[in-house]
Amino acid sequence: CVTFLNFVNILAIVYYVDTTVKLYNVKNN
Repeated sequence: CVTFLNFVNILAIVYYVDTTVKLYNVKNN
């Protein structure tokens, strides 16, 4: 089962990756 903490952890990872990708794209442009 997915606990609330696991859900928050997944959201944090997704947010972190999304932000990193955006910064990476800005640097390349």
